[in-house]
Amino acid sequence: MVHPRRCGTLGGSSGRLRGHRGVFTGQRGLSALSFTQPFKRLSPGDTIGVCAPCGAFDTAEFALGTEALEQMGFRTVIPEGIDRTHRYLAGKDRDRAGIVNRLFQRRDIRAIVCARGGYGAMRILDHLDWEMIRSNPKPFVGFSDATALLLSLVQLSQVPVIHGPTVISLGKGDPETRQSFYHLLCTGPPGRIDLEGPVLIRGEAEGSFVGGNLATMNHLTGTLYQPDLNGAILFLEDIAEPAYKVDRMLTQMSLAGLFTGLNGVVIGTLTDCSPVDMIHEVLIERFESLEIPICTGLSAGHDAVNLSLPMGGKVRLNALGQAGFLEYV
Repeated sequence: MVHPRRCGTLGGSSGRLRGHRGVFTGQRGLSALSFTQPFKRLSPGDTIGVCAPCGAFDTAEFALGTEALEQMGFRTVIPEGIDRTHRYLAGKDRDRAGIVNRLFQRRDIRAIVCARGGYGAMRILDHLDWEMIRSNPKPFVGFSDATALLLSLVQLSQVPVIHGPTVISLGKGDPETRQSFYHLLCTGPPGRIDLEGPVLIRGEAEGSFVGGNLATMNHLTGTLYQPDLNGAILFLEDIAEPAYKVDRMLTQMSLAGLFTGLNGVVIGTLTDCSPVDMIHEVLIERFESLEIPICTGLSAGHDAVNLSLPMGGKVRLNALGQAGFLEYV
């Protein structure tokens, strides 16, 4: 069922930061309207560093991914100790954070890509050197559990952040995923993206593109790293979550005031989340009082096709027809 609604308007607010670990004074949330810095486009022969801020990974799958990067013409830096394990993590928190810090610090590295998702990114947030990262901006790419890093990086340091494939997902060989990754790093933003799912609430809105994995964003609620979505176009994706859990997460975020000032919602892939029709009903129920557009069908998330999307930049969401589109402006 499609609900016609008027669109939101672009607004914003900002928190204040001090120190290098995201210690806040004033507003709790991170501002969604702190746009990322532009970055110099990469070329074949440039160096990409790999970090593993989340879960432990399969070394054979990892090798396929680094081979894919090299086939694109990039050189890769694989830090010593990246293949360590600590329980279900890719090493201890300080070690994983140290790798991220050192990759940002190195001037020869032009971009950083996460090895895989899993769990663990939020555990290293307090160990990152935010001031150093801010003064050494370079594209940072990941998705899923790395959403905790994406949201914090784009809003604390304003480095160029890309919701896109991990090294391991690049190794799985989907051509559209690889092409989108290469195109964004070497050519520029994607422009218009047609959405392949139904419009849930009609309308049109502009705002900063912010979001990622629903469960991970939900876990940041109530922390110092909770994003301020005032004036944002919120992007959500997830995997293997039943409708009642989607409802519970959205309800918690709503009760926490996270959706105050939101301009629009675009849903990515809901891989193995069911039943989809019920999830769509939940989405309408959670957001219809805000009178903002909701569109589904963005090819980003845990499906085979995972488009690379810059976060923090301004986008226009058009949900006026039966299917919508997203456009970077």
